Parts: sequence; C-alpha cells; structure tokens
Amino acid sequence: MSLDYTDTKLDDYLLHSDVVYKNANTAAFLSSGNLVTPINAITINASGNITGSNADIVGMLNVGGQINTAGTVTAQTVKIAGIAGVGTLDAATVSSKGPITGGSIKTAGVVTAEGNIQGGNILTAGIVSSSANITGKNLKALGNIVSVGNIDTVGNITAPVGTISSNTVAALTVLQLPVYTTESDRDQAVSTPRSGMVVVVGNNCQIYINGAWANLTLG
Repeated sequence: MSLDYTDTKLDDYLLHSDVVYKNANTAAFLSSGNLVTPINAITINASGNITGSNADIVGMLNVGGQINTAGTVTAQTVKIAGIAGVGTLDAATVSSKGPITGGSIKTAGVVTAEGNIQGGNILTAGIVSSSANITGKNLKALGNIVSVGNIDTVGNITAPVGTISSNTVAALTVLQLPVYTTESDRDQAVSTPRSGMVVVVGNNCQIYINGAWANLTLG
C-alpha cells in the first residue's frame, strides 16, 4: 500500500494506530504505533518501533522505540530513545538513549549514545561520544572522540584537530606519535600544548610537562 500524506484528516488515524505499510511516501508522518516499511518522507515521528528495509528522511527521524533494519537509514537528524541497529546510518546528527550498532555510521555532525557505539566504519566531521564503549574497524572524527569505556579498533583512529579521550586506548599493532622535523614545526602544529602531550621531534621523543617541552631519556 502506498500512502501520500496530503489530507490532515489522517492525523487521528496515524496518531492512534500501528502503521504497517510496504511503501510510505509522506510529507509528515506521525504515529504512536510501529512502522514496518521502506519509508520516503520529510519528517518521521514515531513512539513505536521502525523495522524494515530502508528509511530515507529529508528532515528529522524521531523514534521513541527502536530502529532495527539491515538496510539504510538516511536523515538530517536521527533521535532514538531505544536501540539503533542498522546496515548503514547516515545523518547530520545521530543521538541515542541506547546503543548504536551499524555496518557503517556516517555523520557530518555529532554521534552520541548512552550505550555502546559499534560500527564497521564510524566517520564523522564532528564528535563521537559514548557513555560506554566505542568499537569499529575504522574510527575517524574531525572533532573529539570521547568514551567513558574503551576505544577498540583493528583499523585507524584519527582525530586531526580534536582529542581522543577514553579510559583505555589500546593498539593491536603500532601506536604512532606525531613526528615533526624541527621544534618550530612542532610549535606551529601544537600551538597550545597541554601537560602530558608526547611527540617526536627529529630524533628525540619529547613530553610537555611543567610548562615546557623536555626530551625523554630512553634506555
């Protein structure tokens, strides 16, 4: 069944019923029930669950229940009170009261969860923040990567202009420090150093402590 949402008289039905459609093509979609469908819409507000193949929303996807799909969820903003389990989650902003699990999690904004964040690739131009663990093959953020638990990846963790913060950051192979040819290069790249920072300058490993860079004595 295909639904073209143009009649406001449908509001009462949508707000008080489970909605199960194979195709929903809507401008605004409100439901206190569950959605089991491929969805193509401007805005989705559902207090129930969304289960199906694909959801393509131009505006906001606001779910009071869970999102469970092996397909793709695409939206400007995704807000989930439950659990997000998707094949691909692509949105400007993703926030969840529960864990977020996806084959690929991609956002131009912020990914936040009060549970675990787990994906094959987690890519964001903003911040990745979790109250639990962050796990992925590749984890890339332009901003900060923050986890109260562990950050675990078999690929790369990059935050070019941000900070990686976690109870534990572990590398299975090599943990590489930033390398600078001269101290001038170091000062240009790290204009506001903080205590505990470690870099390599030329042939020296240096730590910033007591307001100055100092060479570490090895061996």
